[in-house]
Amino acid sequence: MRIAIDLDNTIDATPKQFQSLMSALIAGGNKVTVLTGTDGDVATQDIWNSKADYLNNLGCGSCWTDMTVIPHMNGNGPELKAQWCKDNGVDILIDNSKDNAKASIAAGVPLVLVPWATRS
Repeated sequence: MRIAIDLDNTIDATPKQFQSLMSALIAGGNKVTVLTGTDGDVATQDIWNSKADYLNNLGCGSCWTDMTVIPHMNGNGPELKAQWCKDNGVDILIDNSKDNAKASIAAGVPLVLVPWATRS
């Protein structure tokens, strides 16, 4: 399975728990994608590197298989994230945003989880 997990206000809200969860998912043969965004029109390599460094600082540097940074052009973040999930065969999305969850459900992601303590 492919599991996509949001970084900001999701992984970083409870990094110890997500580190354990993500590591277990990988050990089970799943692909774990950190799916995050940026406010800019372009997701540069510097932004990607900054997000990877942030994950390392959280103790989550080795518990994901890949990362995608989606630029949030014109405020279309939920639709862009949902489209990425659809295009990349995401089976499970974990995200704190109810708007991202609704858009991803509408795009056909089979299971979308919104952690109660971090939802927005």
